[in-house]
Amino acid sequence: MLQWLYSAREEPVPQSFQQKAFFQVGQKELFAFAKRLVPIYTPAINCRSLRYALLVFIGVITSGGRFTQREEDNSGRARRALLDRLTSDFDEGDVFAIFLLAFTTWVDPHAKQNDLVTHLKGFVAAMDYISNKKSRGSLWYFCTIARDLLLHAAARDLTSNGCLRFYLQCRAILGPPSFEQRSVYLGNDSLECFFFNISYCEMILTKVVPTRLWTDESFRSHSWISEIKVDIEKCTRVFTSGFSLTWV
Repeated sequence: MLQWLYSAREEPVPQSFQQKAFFQVGQKELFAFAKRLVPIYTPAINCRSLRYALLVFIGVITSGGRFTQREEDNSGRARRALLDRLTSDFDEGDVFAIFLLAFTTWVDPHAKQNDLVTHLKGFVAAMDYISNKKSRGSLWYFCTIARDLLLHAAARDLTSNGCLRFYLQCRAILGPPSFEQRSVYLGNDSLECFFFNISYCEMILTKVVPTRLWTDESFRSHSWISEIKVDIEKCTRVFTSGFSLTWV
């Protein structure tokens, strides 16, 4: 199963599979991530929690979206590996294992909302711990990808308050989500980066800001809302500066 990850054979999105974003937003980023895993964890992925969590994700993707007993077993192995770790032994691999466990609850037919909440809390706590270490490691950049992918799940399954809480906790650790952060892992495709960044801003605002507060000046003055506004304006300037329009 790990060979699929290293060969980067992107699987098509099944038409009958409703949670298409799980396929569309996860595969390319995971392939890029895998290239950085091998020198650190070997092709066998010797970080046990990460190995089993990857197997859960790969199993879902390559089976067309099914979360079977195999994925349930590997998920249990990943959780046990995390529980066996001492806090002092935690590294980036464990953070990404927690991310994958959280992300795959999206397609687990037996998952409860509280399962996602538990994983999100664990992701934030582990990410905070790793961020305070002297060396963040070569995989730290992936935390911004993990945060963005989990925001999809949080916006879909959590309450407005729960989604905002996760957003603000990640913001405190990684800094404000921004066009610059996303351009790092999206590469040089300016159109994709522009669309992706704007869609995330829209998703967060529509999820956590009640319509009745849109004209409330005291609410609009919150720093995180101002950050989104500034980022959208900067993103738009960067994108439009690369195009010249000719009127006929």
